[in-house]
Parts: sequence; C-alpha cells; structure tokens
Amino acid sequence: SFPTRRFSDLLICTATLIAPRLLLTAAHCLPDGAMPTAHFGSAPGDGGAEVAIAAVRRHPAFDAATLANDLAMALLADDAPAGVTPSPLPPAPLDDGAIGATLRLVGFGRTAADDTAAPRKRAGTATLATLAASELTFTPAPSQTCEGDSGGPAFATVGGVAAIVGVTSSGDAACAASGRDLRVDAYAAAFIAPFVAATSAG
Repeated sequence: SFPTRRFSDLLICTATLIAPRLLLTAAHCLPDGAMPTAHFGSAPGDGGAEVAIAAVRRHPAFDAATLANDLAMALLADDAPAGVTPSPLPPAPLDDGAIGATLRLVGFGRTAADDTAAPRKRAGTATLATLAASELTFTPAPSQTCEGDSGGPAFATVGGVAAIVGVTSSGDAACAASGRDLRVDAYAAAFIAPFVAATSAG
C-alpha cells in the first residue's frame, strides 16, 4: 500500500475538488487528530493557496488494515480558490467495456520508490486493467502511481464527460507494475452524493 508521503514536516497526499468546498481523497490520508491543510498549486510551498479543512467524513466501513472502502471527503473551511473547477463524477456506471480504456492519473507522488525529490503535481496515463464491484486496477501506459499519490484521481471519459472514476489507494511497492483505485461510481449514490448535498451552499 502507499502510505502518505513525508517531506520535511509535511505529510503529502492528493485529493480532488468535487464541489466548491469538498475534496475527495483516500481515507488513509486523513488520520485521526489535527486537521490537515489543503494546498492548491503545483507544489507545496510554491505560493499556491492554502485552505483549512473544517470536517472530514471517512467511509463508515473503511478498514485501515485491508484498505477496503478507502474513501473519504474533506470539507474546506472556505470555497476553493477562484479558477479551480470541481471535477465531475461519472455520469454513468463503468462496465466491462471500459477495460482497456486510458486513465489520466494526477498526483503529488514520487516518480519511483527511491525518488527523494520535493513533491510536485504530475500527470500521466495508465490503462484500466480490471473492474471489481468497488475497485479498479490499472497498469502503466507508461505512468504509475506511487507514495504521495494516495487519494488522487484517475480520470476517464464516461458518456462524453472527463470524469473522476477512481481514487488512488494502493499499488505495488516498486511503483512499477500496477495500481488499485476505489471506483467512484460504486460509492457515488450512497456515500458521496449525500455529503455533497449536505454541505452545499445554503
């Protein structure tokens, strides 16, 4: 699995804005204790906006040992910075026809298991390899997730929409062969949508 990446005194994970004040990420990125701060920019400390997190909702069935249901949402104390647009959820469920599709991965993770460079935002492509009820896996084409990418998005075109279809949870230790995401469509109706509605403006 991918732990949160430590750089200096920062713990680095990745998240995706899905509503003006709501981030979607991995549950293991939001441990009990002090609330983290969300950074909007290309690298921590680059002068990008910092927004406090006011509340966290982890999936009630999250299992830290197995990373089952490794999904969470973080409510920002204020709206995201101007110009940052929320990513759409899938307009339709994935099916076996999606296998082989190109995924666009985004995250602040390492480029390899031995990478010690300062974290910065990167993007690359992978191929959707398998679909299970609540998870998907992907293989490099040529990119792969690594430590620090946890909680980050996998985007794919669904019904003509470039939507967030996966949330990074784990992968092989060498960050070379495969990755595992939670399927956003599997959690949208019962877990994600109710919190979006409950925290919407007004």
